[in-house]
Amino acid sequence: MLYEVFDRGLREGEEKLSATDLELFLIWDFVIEFEMGSLTGYLYNRVTMPGRLAATASALEKYRVEPLATVVAELAHHFRAWKNHDDQWGETWDDVRTRFISDARLEVLDEKVTSASAKDYGLKRSTLHTLAQKATRRVTPSRTKPATKRRTLRATPRKSSGRSKK
Repeated sequence: MLYEVFDRGLREGEEKLSATDLELFLIWDFVIEFEMGSLTGYLYNRVTMPGRLAATASALEKYRVEPLATVVAELAHHFRAWKNHDDQWGETWDDVRTRFISDARLEVLDEKVTSASAKDYGLKRSTLHTLAQKATRRVTPSRTKPATKRRTLRATPRKSSGRSKK
């Protein structure tokens, strides 16, 4: 379900997703970005998008995806004062990032997400799991046609009615 919404968001654009689908998109976007480059990679690619961290934290909290919700909420708090830091002073990403969060704290948060990744990121314990099950039930027919009565072959032949075919 998450990947289907994510693919649609990539194809059609995030702005065309419903509010609920956008939340699902943001959750899967976090997971994919984390897997491709840890929290540092996620921050590098997403912190420049105004409100992205807060919206992702909100979606994770709404669906009770722990510990991801707590981690992203903390990141949103640390980077709340972010203003686009173009490379005007020749600073590296690490120089800019450490103004908002220490390496030690980022490492602790990264370890929390890494630990959660070994356990499906907490997705099965979240309300997303329930949402996915409901969506599956809506797609799966709830009623099937009643079974038709089948003729069964008899083990012993019927008695002849006395008429024979010649």
